Amino acid sequence: MNTTNALKVTLLFTAALGAAACSRAEADPKRPDLPPRPDKRVQPLPDNLAAAEGQAKSALPRGVGLTGRTRAHRESALATTSSGRVAQVLFEAGDFVKAGQVLVRLDAELAKLQVAQAKAALQTVRTQAAGALRERKRLEKVGPEGAVPRADVDRAVTAQETTAAQVAQAEAALALAEKGLADTAIRAPFSGLILARNTDEGEWVNTMSNAVVGRLADIDPLEIALEAPEHLLMKIHEGDTMKVRFAATGQTVDAKVSRVVRAVDPRTRSFEVVAEVKNADRALAPGLFAEARLTEEGGK
Repeated sequence: MNTTNALKVTLLFTAALGAAACSRAEADPKRPDLPPRPDKRVQPLPDNLAAAEGQAKSALPRGVGLTGRTRAHRESALATTSSGRVAQVLFEAGDFVKAGQVLVRLDAELAKLQVAQAKAALQTVRTQAAGALRERKRLEKVGPEGAVPRADVDRAVTAQETTAAQVAQAEAALALAEKGLADTAIRAPFSGLILARNTDEGEWVNTMSNAVVGRLADIDPLEIALEAPEHLLMKIHEGDTMKVRFAATGQTVDAKVSRVVRAVDPRTRSFEVVAEVKNADRALAPGLFAEARLTEEGGK
């Protein structure tokens, strides 16, 4: 065998050994001294890639999203301005009441007696004042003629002016007593939802302890307090409109920005935006989680 043929045989034998080694590596993946085989499998593409991309884009929210909670437009602690025993409680938590409606009545017997006493005192001083006025006129008429000393005339004038002041004082005392009687009835300052009842019949309440007999909330309109990131501080304005969704009820309503609190909280880097929504049917309640979305930044 010549040199050329011997070289060809050697090359063929080396190639065969290499192929056998690769075959063994593929058949035996447990060999730690061999690198892992590359995974040549490819994930299949969607049948309609354009449609899949369109669905992903349509799922993205439009506009600027804000979150927050609903709260009462105004809220009042129903406190007594008179002292006494609770005679009647005419409401329950959850009731809707009208402005001026009587909610609690206190025992009014003492107040009624005080009114009667003030009326009697007023009548007495009015009688005295009428007599003093007549005496003053009489003396002033005859005084110039020298029938009575000038000192008597002066005393009559003083007596009449004093009784006139006493009448004014008695009228004020009567007005105070009548107010005390009126205050035995605690009324709703505005129409709204009763949030809590804090008193029962027989309980003693007084102004010194600032007794709160209940809590009342005005929920029409209902406010929505939202947190907005600081970069929107100059882009949201009063009067902007938004869509608000309440996850708890599934409702989506239109709301309008009523005010913007232009002060950024240094902890959250956000500021408060307050929107209002009509709630005449009282379908929405305070405390609901709300998701609001402006049509675009600034609501323009």
